[in-house]
Amino acid sequence: METLHASHDEGDDELEPLEAIEAPLVEAQVVAAAVADGLPDPLGMVAEMLPGGPATRGKPPVVYVPTRLDTNLVAALRERDPTLVVLSGNAGDGKTAFLAQMIEEAGGTYEPGVRNEYDIEVTPGRPYRVVLDGSEDAEARTNDALLDDALAAFRGIAPVARAPRGTLIAINKGRLLRFLQSRSGTYSYLWDLVRAAFLGEGVVQDTPYVLVDLNDRTFVGPDFASSLMHGVLERLLGWEGWDRCAECPAYGTCPALGNVTLLRDTDEEPLGSPGRRLWRVFAAADLDDRVHITARHVVTQLARLVGAGRRCPDIRAEYARGTAFMPGNYLYNALFNPRGSLALGDSSALDEVLSTYDPCERDEAIRGRRMHALLAASDLEALLGAGEGDREEYLGEEATALAEARIDVEPPRGEPDYRQRTLFLTHAIERRLYLSGHSDFAPAFALDTFDDFLEVANAASPDVVVPRLIANLNAALGVEGADTPDLLSPREYSRGLRGRGFAMLIPAGQFTVAPGTALGVRYAAHDYLETWPRSLLLLAHDLRPSGEDCLVATLSIPLLLFEILDRAGRGFRPASQTERAYMVRLQGFYRLLSEHAWAKRPSYVLYDSGRIIGRAKIDRADFTLIRH
Repeated sequence: METLHASHDEGDDELEPLEAIEAPLVEAQVVAAAVADGLPDPLGMVAEMLPGGPATRGKPPVVYVPTRLDTNLVAALRERDPTLVVLSGNAGDGKTAFLAQMIEEAGGTYEPGVRNEYDIEVTPGRPYRVVLDGSEDAEARTNDALLDDALAAFRGIAPVARAPRGTLIAINKGRLLRFLQSRSGTYSYLWDLVRAAFLGEGVVQDTPYVLVDLNDRTFVGPDFASSLMHGVLERLLGWEGWDRCAECPAYGTCPALGNVTLLRDTDEEPLGSPGRRLWRVFAAADLDDRVHITARHVVTQLARLVGAGRRCPDIRAEYARGTAFMPGNYLYNALFNPRGSLALGDSSALDEVLSTYDPCERDEAIRGRRMHALLAASDLEALLGAGEGDREEYLGEEATALAEARIDVEPPRGEPDYRQRTLFLTHAIERRLYLSGHSDFAPAFALDTFDDFLEVANAASPDVVVPRLIANLNAALGVEGADTPDLLSPREYSRGLRGRGFAMLIPAGQFTVAPGTALGVRYAAHDYLETWPRSLLLLAHDLRPSGEDCLVATLSIPLLLFEILDRAGRGFRPASQTERAYMVRLQGFYRLLSEHAWAKRPSYVLYDSGRIIGRAKIDRADFTLIRH
């Protein structure tokens, strides 16, 4: 997976642990090739939200959506005495945007790149010092001096009941921990609190201070209608700036306006079902735990996809040349094919993850043959529907060219052959149909278990999924026709049930399921952040004779592993490198199960090359084999 380096952001002096593995989205900013022509340029505003643009820091124009920080946290600060509020998280998580909004609502003027500290009153009589970047060094003083000034009111061995001035500070967790560690005697209480909150070293007791890690926030959950992504997309598609497009000579074929029209679905609804289908792709990427999706990721990706990464003068210049716009200008191609010739800019970790949910990867032979038959007859209307795809001239041109071409004619050197061109056109049509959903040829979403995963993760009693998980885990081991409701646990998971041997049998009643986070700990809702469970935790318990419930092992199951296990239950085996990498996670879980000294001696099964021969009870005095 390609990884690119991120630019420095206020409030971050070094990479957070997650960010060190998964770099934020960074692409080469598209530079206008055509000079301004005096005509409307709504895409100029959208381009400011592209990576590297001036709107990627602070409060973005057009699409800013109030969050729980803006509502719940600000409301709490207005009602309580001044206190300490620490915001941490990766670059792009929205720290600066929130603080800039607070400064402006308090009557101040946010000056990006000019000022780092602001003195405001949240309400009259409740003063706060706002620090945009708690890691910044200045000519006049060191960073340590800045932090000493910002945190001075919160020294001591106990929390301060009422500070004369509150502090709102965005700071990297590592920088704050280093500062407090070097002054642990002066900031005794704060040092213990920050360690407990950010490192898990201790328990966070009731405290007047507010520590918010924006890594925990989801921009795409907990569901489509209430997600922050929905708000951003709704504002972008409903933006009045698009009204000026009618004045443009490229109005009828502009790919950016085509993207807006496709996602709007209908004139009556600013955001219809295509927006929901686009959301499912982002939601799946957020839940499969390969990349941490920030606010900036969502804003810049939507600006790139909807605006085609272009400016209006560029589009008009290309229109004047009379050539069809390239396929990569259309969001369905740019979304699912970041590395191909269709892509705009450099691909990133997020692009790669999004592309794995390409709907055309689902191999449905009957549907494919019907599509190819219609393409051979150049009948796009039967595929897309009347009036659909009129803007995408490349679709019609390529369909006509293929209808006139012959499969047995060798193409010019370096050019794709008939089969490759047919597949390219078929995939482009399938991607478009997935988003629009207006045809019987529209492919289904890439994951069969997406809805099931969300339902279980948000259920009041997620334990109902235990039998399904156990059956799928047993199937992933290669068990053939096992009729046991209990979990098989071989000593060497990596071997599965190859060869002949014994495997421990752990009763299903000793397993429970709980919603979890991306880091594999129990999920809990947050007062000031939009959150959702990002995994299911399969918990193995052992009840001691004393009645104590002992947690033996925990398996964190994100969405993609849930899907892989479900496929195993249907007879499929992990094939891709990504799938096999997820299966490696099971090894530590099984090792803990097999090495644990269970309070009640477990039963075993004798297996031979995946086939269960019989059950066995083993102890020092007796060996009993009970055949099926």
